[in-house]
Amino acid sequence: MKTVRLIHFNEDDGLERRKQLEAFGFEAAYDFAEGQGLTPVLRELRASPPDAVVIDLTRLPSHGREVARALRGSKATRHVPMIFVDGEPEKVKATKALLQDATYTTWGRAKTAILA
Repeated sequence: MKTVRLIHFNEDDGLERRKQLEAFGFEAAYDFAEGQGLTPVLRELRASPPDAVVIDLTRLPSHGREVARALRGSKATRHVPMIFVDGEPEKVKATKALLQDATYTTWGRAKTAILA
């Protein structure tokens, strides 16, 4: 079973999305990270990299980009597939400019993107 780590900046929606990932058949962990809450999340991801990281861009997309950049900058996590989901088109475009090797999709197509 693939392990997936979800990064989301809306607690209620994040919990629902984690359930959706589990319904897809993934072992899913969810991090609701605010402010300094990102540091322990990044440490944990580096110590035990998942099979994929899913970052929802619907809320605080700049925070999601920073998490992704930190993961790409670490030797332990730079190989982990990164999937960005949803978000406003201009915010997604800004993220694509910085992280060209990531996958960009919608929640309706997330399962396929994670399995790719």
